[in-house]
Amino acid sequence: MDEAARIEDLRRSAEADPMAAAGWRALADALAASGEASEAVAARCAALALEARSAVALHNLATVYFRAGHYGAATRWYRLALTLDPELVEANQNLAVIHDVEGRPAEAQRHRDAAFRKQCLFVEPSAAPAAPTILILAAAGIGNVPIDYLLPRERINRITWFIDYARPDQAARLPRYDLVFNAIGDPDIAEPTLLRAAAFLDGRPEPVLNPPARVLRTRRDQMPGLLAGIDHLVVPPVLRVDHAALAAAVLPDKLAHAGISFPILVRPLGSHGGKDVSLVATPDALATLDPGDAESFYITAFHDCRAADGHYRKYRMIFVDRRPYPYHLAISERWLVHYFSADMAAAPWKREEERRFLEAPATVLAPHALAAIETIGRRLDLDYGGIDFALLADGSVLFFEANALMLVHLREPLEQFPHKHACVPRIFRAFDTMMAARLSGRT
Repeated sequence: MDEAARIEDLRRSAEADPMAAAGWRALADALAASGEASEAVAARCAALALEARSAVALHNLATVYFRAGHYGAATRWYRLALTLDPELVEANQNLAVIHDVEGRPAEAQRHRDAAFRKQCLFVEPSAAPAAPTILILAAAGIGNVPIDYLLPRERINRITWFIDYARPDQAARLPRYDLVFNAIGDPDIAEPTLLRAAAFLDGRPEPVLNPPARVLRTRRDQMPGLLAGIDHLVVPPVLRVDHAALAAAVLPDKLAHAGISFPILVRPLGSHGGKDVSLVATPDALATLDPGDAESFYITAFHDCRAADGHYRKYRMIFVDRRPYPYHLAISERWLVHYFSADMAAAPWKREEERRFLEAPATVLAPHALAAIETIGRRLDLDYGGIDFALLADGSVLFFEANALMLVHLREPLEQFPHKHACVPRIFRAFDTMMAARLSGRT
């Protein structure tokens, strides 16, 4: 038996009896001998944790893989941790995230219930002197505003409350806080939780960022109405339908009545990052579309915004206190443009074009386009949000989406993306300034 086959045999043996430390130790020795150092360390850590019966150690090992996006390995170690301690809250939380991402909603809900019925309030004190205390209202599933760069633990005392699992008397026993940030950002999958958050906030004296009522207006099918009448802005019509209507013979007539002509985009409610979005060219293609298990969908008119050079561009600007700040530009050969798939790191000319947009958006966007973006920020009326859009040949803005869920981070390598590291912190500083003003009662 060659070394690779022996390692695979040992791996199968360890996974068949996952609570046996000896199996993981034998696998670790074989991996180390073959030069697979990182995998050997993981297997050895698992053996040590099992010998010590330490659920926390297995959880910590799983979390390393989880944060790196290696969900298969993370799932393996989280399950072992939960075998030792079924009530380990964070292990159940992260397994719920993995199952959601990988399309297993029932499993996700099981782990979510196990986590948040045990604990739905999390207090993270900061080491910074005189740090403000922010109450973060969150939904237990996906659909929350990404907050780690906006409200870093290093400078903020964070109280995160998953309000959909709140106990009846919990609101009266919350720790003291200075300001509320509503991080429930998806009005499609978290509408009941947003309504619950609104009821909690009614009459509260503390300042609130992103009030739930304003987030509820950001549904895709409400955007054409909310943004109607803005000059030099094209907002494609949107129709919301349930699973049965998507397959109905009369749907093409309904699309025509809504002003939607083929080709169209079909996406499940709550879909982000392009997940499960289909471009459908004709009514015949729609009749054969496999919609999957989603209960409801958005249908949007597709506009081909490919530029003369054959590339598609998606611009993102972030609204802080209703003012737009450039965040990124993704350039792709495909119509479904996303920053993570546009391979920006491999193309210096793409990064150079992004640099020009981030450093001086007024030189990239025509004055009428920039004015349209600014008007959108005021119409949304969010303290934090963002917009994805393209530019048409006449310089007008083609609207993609605008909501509170836009991700802002600085994870790209400094040596390849110095322009992002120079420009994106302006967004964080603007957010800090806005928050300080709200804390002091100036706005």
